[in-house]
Amino acid sequence: MNFEEKIIERLKRLEREVERLRVKERPAGGSGVSDHGDLTGLSDDDHPQYLLTTGKAADSDKLDGLDSTAFATAGHDHDSDYLGISAKAADSDKLDGLDSTDFGRPVFLTTPLTSTAWDGDARSTTTKTKIDLSAVFGVPAGVKAVLVKVSLRDSGSAATSCLFQLSGISSGTNYSLTAQASPINDRYAYFNGIVPCDANGDVYYMVTASGSGTMDIYLEIWGYWL
Repeated sequence: MNFEEKIIERLKRLEREVERLRVKERPAGGSGVSDHGDLTGLSDDDHPQYLLTTGKAADSDKLDGLDSTAFATAGHDHDSDYLGISAKAADSDKLDGLDSTDFGRPVFLTTPLTSTAWDGDARSTTTKTKIDLSAVFGVPAGVKAVLVKVSLRDSGSAATSCLFQLSGISSGTNYSLTAQASPINDRYAYFNGIVPCDANGDVYYMVTASGSGTMDIYLEIWGYWL
């Protein structure tokens, strides 16, 4: 047998051995599963060293190996140091550190408060004098300001400047409301204004009349600030 015949014979023996091994190692009852999806037991948790796709690592709530408590600000009690999202701060009704009582609540009237002491009585020049608003007009005591309507006339206003003025302070020459009589004698002039009150809720007036008993004045209170 020459060299080539020996090679051919050797290849045939190898083929027979391969076929023998193939038959011997083949699973009994069939040719086995060739599709991975047909394999059984894929959902079994029989590899504890691996995390299931629906599982959660024991330290999954950690950031850089630290849990949430490691990030809490030192010295803060979350329940007592912070305001809940639906809670109301104790001073939430304040504006610039002042509560609502510092700004006053307005009360506007549909019928004015009047007084027989200020219903057109003739008046002369008078230095700064208090009007007790609660006693004279029935305004609540301690109001912060009043909304006033003034009607006045002076029999000699054509010849000189005739004034009626209101202020919330007892001294000085500052006035919140100045009403001047018409430059035509005995003709009414009308004014409206807000006058701040003193700590007791009272105001002060001054009259500059052309003569003795020449100025007639009406006062009406149309509102006030509590």
